[in-house]
Amino acid sequence: MQYEPLSRRPVRRFLPESDDIFRAQPDRPPPGAWEDGDQGDELLFCEGRPVARVLCRDRLWLWHVVGSPRPPMRAGSRAEARQLALFYARRTCG
Repeated sequence: MQYEPLSRRPVRRFLPESDDIFRAQPDRPPPGAWEDGDQGDELLFCEGRPVARVLCRDRLWLWHVVGSPRPPMRAGSRAEARQLALFYARRTCG
């Protein structure tokens, strides 16, 4: 199998130079707590509205943005799916 050269380089080179990209901004409130959904999933709330959903289907962990028409994105584990959802929420809420 052949890979494009871009796929071998770390993703950090595409991100801004500042080191605070993975931390919550000090002027923004942190995303809300996780709550169990009605279908065995977990919802991350931010400012009273659901932002991201984490679910497990056929032993695969997935997460997606609530209200987005895109299909759920695959994650390696529950912890990784929650971390990706939290990262998204920190970048968009506030």
